[in-house]
Amino acid sequence: MDIQFHTKSAQLNDAFKKRVQERMARMERFGIKIDRVDIEVAVEQNPRHGNAAHKIQLSSKGAGPQVRSEAAGSDNISAFDVAAEKFELQLRKSHERNKDVKHVSLKEMPLISVDKEEDTTDVVDDYQIVREKSHIAKKMTRQEAIDAMELLDHDFYIFVEAESNKPAVVYRRRGYSYGIILMENQSN
Repeated sequence: MDIQFHTKSAQLNDAFKKRVQERMARMERFGIKIDRVDIEVAVEQNPRHGNAAHKIQLSSKGAGPQVRSEAAGSDNISAFDVAAEKFELQLRKSHERNKDVKHVSLKEMPLISVDKEEDTTDVVDDYQIVREKSHIAKKMTRQEAIDAMELLDHDFYIFVEAESNKPAVVYRRRGYSYGIILMENQSN
């Protein structure tokens, strides 16, 4: 990985460059192809900037994903450490996305044909339930359910609607609006 420094009103010492080299070498463990990292260092001379006078921006170039992070601090090293953490987090996310997690889509699943004469006990379900929860649904109005959902900061909330006495789910939609799903019994 090639590291190029660009400065604006800043002087870089050898200790800073060595720290950058060591930290960026650790990023190679993710196995993501990055040809070059541009490190822009800017120092604001205005004393009003105080603890945010040193700004560091990291940008990747190459065949891999475009990763960019920036941070500000009271000195170059502290600003670089924060920017490098953000950069590493983005690389880790990209690495995790690219992992082969052996998910098989419905298109790729083999069709299982079962003859009526065969014993069907050998057929194994491909779906695995890894967690089960129970929830006591309280009787409440729709507005109370929305308030409870917002207090929990969830995207949906299960409750028993007070008017119809049936289970329902309220859920968050785009644009600060809500939807509701009412449960009905299947009639034959």
